[in-house]
Amino acid sequence: MATERESSPAANAAGSVSPRAIVEHMALINPVFQAMAMEIVDVSLGSATLAMRIRPDMGNTFGVCHGGITFALADMAFGFSSNTYNERSVTAGASIEYIAPARVGDRLLAEVRETHRGSRTGLYDVRVSVEGGDTVAIIRGRMRVVGGTILKPGA
Repeated sequence: MATERESSPAANAAGSVSPRAIVEHMALINPVFQAMAMEIVDVSLGSATLAMRIRPDMGNTFGVCHGGITFALADMAFGFSSNTYNERSVTAGASIEYIAPARVGDRLLAEVRETHRGSRTGLYDVRVSVEGGDTVAIIRGRMRVVGGTILKPGA
């Protein structure tokens, strides 16, 4: 019996374009990814892990990583994950639970797990943690397929 993802038109949309090529292309042209000095750690179909070092300008009033910075990393990671099928999708909603603070100088990892992929929507769970340490936040993201491709097969 095929899973919903296997029977979805999106499952075949990537064609000969690798998920890594799609994410690398998106990272190359994404100004937020560049400005925040994010890094691609790992990519597979429906999944990605991104990393980012917390700079002093990313801190809040209390000297810890600003929650919006943590959320931006998570949003980028799940957004990239949802686009690995080479079918354009955008964030439709997300919620975040902050678990522990991260400090300036810490390297954060955002690890994404696709929990549902339908023909038009998907759900993604993101765990943001300090590399080798505590979980900082848990995010549940919802995406919406808007159509079109990111890269043409063979590109």
